[in-house]
Amino acid sequence: MKETALFVTALFLAVSAQATDSTENKICKNALDIQPLRLFSGVTINYERMVSEKSGLFMEGAAYLWDPAGSGSEGFGLNLQYRRHRFEKEKHKGISSPYWGPTLYFEKSGGSAEVAVSDGYSLSTDKVMFDLTALRLGVSTGRRWCFDSGFNIDLRGGYGIFPLFDISWDDPKKSIAQSDKDKVETLSKIIGGIDFGFSMGFAF
Repeated sequence: MKETALFVTALFLAVSAQATDSTENKICKNALDIQPLRLFSGVTINYERMVSEKSGLFMEGAAYLWDPAGSGSEGFGLNLQYRRHRFEKEKHKGISSPYWGPTLYFEKSGGSAEVAVSDGYSLSTDKVMFDLTALRLGVSTGRRWCFDSGFNIDLRGGYGIFPLFDISWDDPKKSIAQSDKDKVETLSKIIGGIDFGFSMGFAF
């Protein structure tokens, strides 16, 4: 936790310094970014391109390579969004502007969970494997800031629902009750519906 706090603090100071030393006058139509806060679980890269004066296409790919919680989760995610940009001031043209639009997100991942098991006399642990396949439809809104240096910041938030959400369990010993599995699925849908992104990189 200490290392995480130091990283986030250093990142905030670096972003603040970059934004202070730049001006938001550059009109850009492309941006290539990473999500730095996702580096604790893998790599997330995204790209946006303006296809008309106020319309942009956003594509994001995520590789989940490790899990800070130690569950061994791995997988990938793909996020597509149409962004309708809006601006009134001349300097906010291009992708350096507020936006909103529909999103489509697909995830395929898996991992394991340690479960405490009791036979009435002793307590032991059992490892249960799971696989997740999910498709989320939603709406997101946000704002991108592009500076003359080429540096840019993108902050977005939104929510969606799951027309497809399938968790399969490899639990031959039935270490987890079905009611608990249902609770996990419901909670995962609620939390997984959140679309949050903080990206930084280069705009051109």
